[in-house]
Amino acid sequence: SFIKYCLDNSVNIITTLETTDTTTSTGMLQIHLIMSIADYERNCISDRTWSGKVSTYTNGNRPHGNIPFGYTKRNNELCIVNDEANLIKEMFYLYSDCKSLSKVKRMLDGVGATTRRDKLFSRKSIYNILKNKLYVGSVSLRGETTNGVHPTIVSKHIFTRVNNLLSS
Repeated sequence: SFIKYCLDNSVNIITTLETTDTTTSTGMLQIHLIMSIADYERNCISDRTWSGKVSTYTNGNRPHGNIPFGYTKRNNELCIVNDEANLIKEMFYLYSDCKSLSKVKRMLDGVGATTRRDKLFSRKSIYNILKNKLYVGSVSLRGETTNGVHPTIVSKHIFTRVNNLLSS
């Protein structure tokens, strides 16, 4: 913080509106109390924010982030976008058959498949889609996964098969 920086560099703080003077022991006590209260408030805000995310997550909802390809949000719920969902299913089946991100990319490029931003899919974006547990109905928060309340796009069987292939 600014005050800590000043104190670390031997800069004394003397205020004209309050009676805070860091050259005295009382002034230093006041500064430390103010800094402690500010730190406490910052931690309280962080705890409340995290608590809200955890509550949303434990109810099976997705608490944060961009809406993933294949879904849209209506009335605060994820809903399937059919054209995008069909493309996601195709990615899973293509990878399951050919076992190569490069081949899947070439096949998608060949049919002119694009992202929401009208760009061709990269190998990395295909990989991220194939690894995303959201497509089998799960939501994740800091490495922990639970069942979501949103509709699934691919079956757990094909998801597991593809992810086993990606891992090997």
